[in-house]
Amino acid sequence: MSNSLVSCIIIHYQDNQLLLTCLESLRQNIAHLRCGIKEAPGRSGYNQIEIIIVNNGCEEESFQQITRGFPEAKVIQNQKNEGFAEGCNIGIRAAVGKYLLILNNDVELAPDCIGHLLDFISQSPDKIGLLQPKILSRYERESFEYSGAAGGLIDIFGYPFAQGRLFFTVERDEGQFNEPVEIFWASGAALFAPKAVLEKVGMFDPDFFAYMEEIDLAWRVHLQGYKVFYVPQAKVYHLGSPVLERRSIMHTYLNHRNNLLMLLKNYSWLSLISLLPLRIMLEGLTMLNSFFFQDRIQAKAILKAFWYLLTHPAAIWDKRKKARALRRVSDSRVMRKMYWGSIALQYFLLGKKTVRGNPYRLK
Repeated sequence: MSNSLVSCIIIHYQDNQLLLTCLESLRQNIAHLRCGIKEAPGRSGYNQIEIIIVNNGCEEESFQQITRGFPEAKVIQNQKNEGFAEGCNIGIRAAVGKYLLILNNDVELAPDCIGHLLDFISQSPDKIGLLQPKILSRYERESFEYSGAAGGLIDIFGYPFAQGRLFFTVERDEGQFNEPVEIFWASGAALFAPKAVLEKVGMFDPDFFAYMEEIDLAWRVHLQGYKVFYVPQAKVYHLGSPVLERRSIMHTYLNHRNNLLMLLKNYSWLSLISLLPLRIMLEGLTMLNSFFFQDRIQAKAILKAFWYLLTHPAAIWDKRKKARALRRVSDSRVMRKMYWGSIALQYFLLGKKTVRGNPYRLK
């Protein structure tokens, strides 16, 4: 399939039934495209869809039974769990498509999802770096899903949030985010991009392993001068992690470590000097709150994240050099796409639960 237009890369780890649903929804998208139900510019060759499954160490017989039912899919078998970030990179290197659609195995696509993404990117193919569809919950299909919701945003201190989701508050989809808008990051649960852009910015950072890797990727996309958009006409339904898993020790450690690492990599020295002290203060407050009022093990995970950063200066320096080599635009231009304030203070102290518009208005 050397002339594939889209390579769909599924990162699989456990739960083969979820993978089956994802694959079946991809087949529906392929059928929809081949039928030519909605002809549009940029669709030439749209019947060429490649499916790649990156199996992160799952060797169950049931996995082989599922893949036998999808002979069109290419399976890459990793001997161990390489993590989401490196799993994506393995799939990207194997892909032959002009465009890539990276998916979690617990995502179900609406039948016309890929078609809408192709239509949108055809309008400005040289300026778009990443696209994100509307991400709804598979538990409750009228509600947004935590991982990306209606498009990823970030504040200047590095705290991510999304249209339709601020921290633990997730909104119902009532049409409030039905217009395509520029966003800061696209969720790794369902991320659409030109392959050439991902190769240019260095793909995903494998040291992140999991969590925040798509935000770090988006930051480097912005440094190159590309734009990231939310496309509400394209819809996916995501199961996502349960609340307990999102509060696990490993989740806490990776989230805090990777988020701080992302700032150290991608901000200029001047921005770091201005913002990092305040961010460290916020981290300290979070750690103290966990220690005295919530879970002391969570506080230990945050402290472990700081220890990693303090003991890996050479690796961080190398990452900064690579990010600096990518830079085509200034921090001031990138920061125009951020929320100029602390979303954490707005949410936890001032009770703001929703975000609307750009520039962002909190309510």
